[in-house]
Amino acid sequence: GWWDYGNYILYEAQRPALANNFQTGINDSAEFFVNDSEASADAIMDNDSLKYVMLDYRMGSPYSGVKYGIFEDMAYLAGEDPMSYHDNAASNKTLPANDKYFNSMYSRLFYGDACGGSLGGHVIEPLEHYRLVYVTGGVDPVKVFEYVKGATIAGDADPGSTVELKLKIATPYGQGTYYNATRAGPDGRYSFIVPYPTSSSSFVKTDAGYTITGGSRPAAVAVPQGAVLAGATIQAP
Repeated sequence: GWWDYGNYILYEAQRPALANNFQTGINDSAEFFVNDSEASADAIMDNDSLKYVMLDYRMGSPYSGVKYGIFEDMAYLAGEDPMSYHDNAASNKTLPANDKYFNSMYSRLFYGDACGGSLGGHVIEPLEHYRLVYVTGGVDPVKVFEYVKGATIAGDADPGSTVELKLKIATPYGQGTYYNATRAGPDGRYSFIVPYPTSSSSFVKTDAGYTITGGSRPAAVAVPQGAVLAGATIQAP
């Protein structure tokens, strides 16, 4: 989470936080949230031995309608140009968010629930190693994600064909669809890394299996919790 939530996490969850009210870890935290590369974000998680990510609405950009938003502060501390996340539209004195903003780790987690798809007309990539485990209600919800190895789903399709993967996900406050697509190789092999198990928790509900299309008929693949945590490979039928 961002630094000003650090002491709350320490007190309420009794867990250490990367960034806290004494400003420790603030640069790594800022770099994580504004990064548009999951691999770079994963490196921060690994280097700092982190397991969970917490974020809320207020960490978004005021230029995207978030009152008192702090996204640009994080970009500045991460050594990025805060305005590089917006298109310059000086004629109407607005700075609409661009692809870079919507593909930041903050947007892909908070707005996209790590699921990918379309956000405000911007196509975002799903995340392979982050799964939503809890979200609060209200106008400023807090979301908690677990950092996991992710299960690999591997299969065969027509060489060079497009293979799509979908899984419906629901919480008490909304629902969405985890979506990814890839192209089968010259040998027909394809693979996905997925962060969500199909064994629903008490909070996050999912379909009984990921639906994969791209072959002669759709296939349903169940992914147990243990496979997501261990990074196991599951063969699609």
